[in-house]
Amino acid sequence: MYEQFYHTHYVSFSGATGATFSGLPAGVTGTFSNGSIIISGAPTETGIFNYTVTLDGGGCPLSVQGTIIVNAPTVTAMASPSAICYGESTMLTAGGAVSYSWDHGLGGGSSHTEHQL
Repeated sequence: MYEQFYHTHYVSFSGATGATFSGLPAGVTGTFSNGSIIISGAPTETGIFNYTVTLDGGGCPLSVQGTIIVNAPTVTAMASPSAICYGESTMLTAGGAVSYSWDHGLGGGSSHTEHQL
C-alpha cells in the first residue's frame, strides 16, 4: 500500500454544480464540494498520472490539470544481530509495508525472533 494523501484545489467559478475527474491513479478519488476540488486516497499503483478535473455548470466549461507522481514504498528488513552462533538468537524486523510473509514457517507479522540450533 502506498502512502495516503490529501490535496485540495480552491476554485472560483460562479455556478459550478459538480466536477468530473479523469486520469487519477487507482485508489484515489475526486470530489467537488462548495467550490473546492478535493483529491484524496491511497494509491495502489506506481507511476506518473496526469489528471483532469472538468467543472460542470456555470455556462462555460473549465478544466484544471495536474500531475500525481506515485513512487513505490520503501520496504526494509534487518536482523539484529546479523550474525549468530549456535544457541544464540536474532530479531528479524521489517517495516514499510502493510503485511509481511516470512519463509520457513515464521508466518506473518513485522518481527520474529529466530534461534540458531
